Amino acid sequence: MEAVFTTNLPVSPPVEFSWTWQNICKLILGLLGICGNSLVIAAYCGKKKQKNSTNVLILALACADLISSVNFIPLPVLRRVPMNIWGELYCRLIFSQPLLWISIEASVYTLTLLSVERYLAVVHPIRYRNLFTKSWPKRFVWIIWIFAVGVKSFNFYNTEIKEGTGCDYISFPKGFNLLVAVGVALVEYFVPIVVMITCNGLTVKALRSQASNLQGHRGGSNAPESGPALSVLKTRRRIIHIVLIVIITFIICWTPDQISLLLMNLDVLSFDHFDSNAHQAFIILAFFNSCVNPIIYTFKNKQFRTSVVRLFCRQYGAVSDSSMVTDLGPTAVAGGSNPLNTVSKRTTVTTVKTMDKGGAMSIGVHSINSAEEAY
Repeated sequence: MEAVFTTNLPVSPPVEFSWTWQNICKLILGLLGICGNSLVIAAYCGKKKQKNSTNVLILALACADLISSVNFIPLPVLRRVPMNIWGELYCRLIFSQPLLWISIEASVYTLTLLSVERYLAVVHPIRYRNLFTKSWPKRFVWIIWIFAVGVKSFNFYNTEIKEGTGCDYISFPKGFNLLVAVGVALVEYFVPIVVMITCNGLTVKALRSQASNLQGHRGGSNAPESGPALSVLKTRRRIIHIVLIVIITFIICWTPDQISLLLMNLDVLSFDHFDSNAHQAFIILAFFNSCVNPIIYTFKNKQFRTSVVRLFCRQYGAVSDSSMVTDLGPTAVAGGSNPLNTVSKRTTVTTVKTMDKGGAMSIGVHSINSAEEAY
């Protein structure tokens, strides 16, 4: 009679995942970003009569951040990857997360374009009207995404299958890594920040100059047309204020991560720093930028809050579609229930009528006023 002995050898699971504090934070940020950006998209898509260039760019920014948020959610990592085409696709499309970095790149450049759009609207209104027609903002967004795919296509090629260990990143020569790191830092961080700061600085300067001129004109004359012009300037300030907060938040969120990566590639910091809690916190902070914009809109923008309330009321039958349209139609101009829309429409009509004598000034006030409902 033979005795059969069996041993229960530990078998490693096919996937690797643990609820570390990093994964918990990524899950929370991902869910917040999905909910918040979906709300922004729903609110702005409901503005059927306000499809101006600023709305298009904010909608594009929310879409990019929504895609980023979906890809924030941590997934289990395969320990063993088959040595075939499916394994290659897993490593290149899922493990390296190219869609995450493409959407982040698109978000950065959409925010940069938003700064340029505000600058042109305030400082160069004629050029603004020529560039930002109904079709061009969408074309600009497509160009941004094509550029982002081109820049981030490197993520598709920097992974490989290692037998027995699953997916891993390819080791490139040190000089090549340094070149890529400096290029990425310039293209993704420093150049956009310089453009944002320059455009918004010039925009704020122009707004102050225009406000000073109009205040002086109002002090020396009792002409009624000064009132609507000052109202437009207040709207401009409000819009620029929100954009500035979004940009400052972007700088705060992304600076630690970008500087840390650059210092590691310059050998100022060891690459062991990448797995440290400090750098992981920098990554979480950078990811936070994609879910913070809806929070900014909620606290700083009364019209956005109103749009969200209307969205939920209409969803549950508390507000009819006709009342939504009436609020933006002739009734609002004649003295409807929404004072914000009343002021906006009156300002547009009066400004165009009274500023014709100023030539370019009439175009400037009209163009920026058409975008004032973006927020």
